[in-house]
Amino acid sequence: MAVLSSILFSVAILLFGVIVGTAVLRNGSHETSESMLMSQPMVGGSASKRQGPWPECIGKSGADCITMIEAYAQDVRTLIVPADSMVTMDFSPSRVRVFVDENGIVQRSPSRG
Repeated sequence: MAVLSSILFSVAILLFGVIVGTAVLRNGSHETSESMLMSQPMVGGSASKRQGPWPECIGKSGADCITMIEAYAQDVRTLIVPADSMVTMDFSPSRVRVFVDENGIVQRSPSRG
């Protein structure tokens, strides 16, 4: 008898969820606010210049590249780093390293990290 009442209770909860969900969708109150969205960089590029990577920087001066990146993504801290430098392996989505050669020309596609 206890098993049957447990099953009936589960079915009742499930039906209640379906009814509430249907009512919410019909009322249009399922909108997502901008603050609820989480932006994340996409592997291999993104639809937005804001997220990076920025392959168009390759061949430009490091200063020009930083100016462009900061225009798109105000939430990042940019660093010019010599191309042959050793860097930490920790990931920081607010950091963009711009690797330049001895002439200050970007050698790798800058990205968050």
